[in-house]
Amino acid sequence: MNLRALRTLIEIDRAGSFALAADQLGLTLSAVSVQMKTLEAELGFALFDRTRRPPALTPDGRLAATRARAALREVESIRGIADASGALRGTFRIGFVGTASVRLMPGFLARAAEAYPEARILVASGLSESLIERVRAGELDAAVVTET
Repeated sequence: MNLRALRTLIEIDRAGSFALAADQLGLTLSAVSVQMKTLEAELGFALFDRTRRPPALTPDGRLAATRARAALREVESIRGIADASGALRGTFRIGFVGTASVRLMPGFLARAAEAYPEARILVASGLSESLIERVRAGELDAAVVTET
């Protein structure tokens, strides 16, 4: 079982479809499908009800996605153990509203990469309300939003 497949499972759960998850992760729909079929084979149970369009998580699939979130949080905490220097490292999930994506994000990402080479920043975009909910749900670490 690999971490990428768990991240993909979480994104499918969040996005509600393989296609939207593929778009958010920068993968092809085929790559997402293969990852999920491989993960199902490794786990020994169906994560998705494929008789529905789009395929929907089964109850076991929803539980697996919840536990995958917890597992990935633990992985990130383990990665942070050895850094006594105080340098920013690990993976950070940051959301941007559309206008900030265009105006602020490119400069932010360039400066962050230069200042914190051991940090990995994953970007999501959306409307302020959905980004705020994703921060509250623990799916994003922070978000740049507009006042609602």
